[in-house]
Amino acid sequence: MRNETVIEHSSQLHTLRIFPPLRTPGLGVLRLGGEMARHENRERWQRELNRSYHACGCDTGGKGLLIGLLAGLIAAGIGSVPWFSWQVASIVFGSALAGAAIGKIIGLAHAQIRLTRTAREIAAEVRPREPVIVDEISCG
Repeated sequence: MRNETVIEHSSQLHTLRIFPPLRTPGLGVLRLGGEMARHENRERWQRELNRSYHACGCDTGGKGLLIGLLAGLIAAGIGSVPWFSWQVASIVFGSALAGAAIGKIIGLAHAQIRLTRTAREIAAEVRPREPVIVDEISCG
């Protein structure tokens, strides 16, 4: 059986974090319970929450790797060091590694923004209604 976490109140959504040191381990699939379980947008919200919460930033990290690799090759080509030297290899490898790391951080940041936006949308939609006061009864 897959590990699931049922979120009973919208205030619990604001504690979810994407970045690995801050992420709560072992939550598994996020499900909405309580008032949120009866809402018409529950399925869409669950999809968006799980997509954002379990994002790893790999897609953006891969793009950053390619951009860094290209930038490293251009920098090595512009430089005055001979090709196939350790200096060229370190420039290309270092820029590719930096591009991948920056891309991964950007991907995780985008996922956190999406998660926060979804949590705010849920909180706004599921906010408890104000009590309706019909007429004051005066006993006297």
